[in-house]
Amino acid sequence: MALPSGVGLIVGGFGADGALRRAEAIAPRPVVTVGPDQSVGVDGNLQATVTLTGSAVSPAGLPVQQYRWTNEQGDVVGTTATSQVPVTGIGEFRFTLTVTDQLGVTGSATMKVTTWINPPTVSAGAPQMVIVHPLMQTPVTLFGSATSLLPLAYRWTDEQGAVVGTTAMVSVTVGGVGVFRFTLTVTDTRGSSASASTEVTIMLPPPASGEPGPAGPPGPAGPQGPAGVQGPAGPAGETGPQGPQGPAGADGRDGMPGTGMAFDLFRVSGDTTIAMPPNQHSVIYLVTTQRENVTVTLPSPESARSQMITVQRDGGNRKVFIRPSDGERVNGHRRALTIDDKFDSVTMVTDGTEWVVLYYRR
Repeated sequence: MALPSGVGLIVGGFGADGALRRAEAIAPRPVVTVGPDQSVGVDGNLQATVTLTGSAVSPAGLPVQQYRWTNEQGDVVGTTATSQVPVTGIGEFRFTLTVTDQLGVTGSATMKVTTWINPPTVSAGAPQMVIVHPLMQTPVTLFGSATSLLPLAYRWTDEQGAVVGTTAMVSVTVGGVGVFRFTLTVTDTRGSSASASTEVTIMLPPPASGEPGPAGPPGPAGPQGPAGVQGPAGPAGETGPQGPQGPAGADGRDGMPGTGMAFDLFRVSGDTTIAMPPNQHSVIYLVTTQRENVTVTLPSPESARSQMITVQRDGGNRKVFIRPSDGERVNGHRRALTIDDKFDSVTMVTDGTEWVVLYYRR
């Protein structure tokens, strides 16, 4: 009988112990390949299903008679080259594939499966916008949430990294106006963490529609009436009544109706730096955004003390960025403000040290 290529023959006979040995064919072991190693997350019951993959080649060209996957305890968990196996718990699990060829020769290889708990997922809630009266401390509730298979620790922080709360929902007090960012970080008992942020915009209320500004200065007094006519042979006549008062003084030049505040109007279509006029007028910048985003750089607060700046975007499709000059601040921050929507505007004032948003129309 011809043997397959690579298969040898041990001739039978009597052994040293006198026992009869039969002739046996020998062949090299099958070459077994498994893997790669896997890492999978478990579900709420700490369970997962993994797919074990393997293959085998016989150097002698013999067919494979049997595949057998076993776990670390020796239990058979699969009988095909590719098998799906359930695992329970957190840690490392090893599985061995043993392959047997036609002559009963075996080969094996082992792979590793690591299971873990998915890290937590977190939400810091939707952005909020709050309108307040000047100089008020504003209470704001932050609504966070998170999911995890393990217990979680919550930590809310502000932009300076200070902890402002340690529960999913917290109430914080915000002073001033502007945009304030808060971050929620959750950490599970295995040290895995996740973070999310939200913004709170604090704004002053807009002026009431049609509300008149303060009256202009009073006009000059009217002329004195003529002296009374002296009666015949009588005492001197009395002084006549005073003439009517003059008209009220007019509003400032180019002023907004009823405000008593003068404005200079500018139209720009590219990046610009605001220069405050020497006549102490406030300014309105109408920004054209048809072609590109436009950056408007504010002047130093010291140069604009007691003046007001309004920046309004037109109906174009680009954005307007309002940037403080180097080293200066708007609402306590050095970052730029953004006018995202058409025809929106931002009005700012300064006390000479930093800019403050007085009104943000959205």
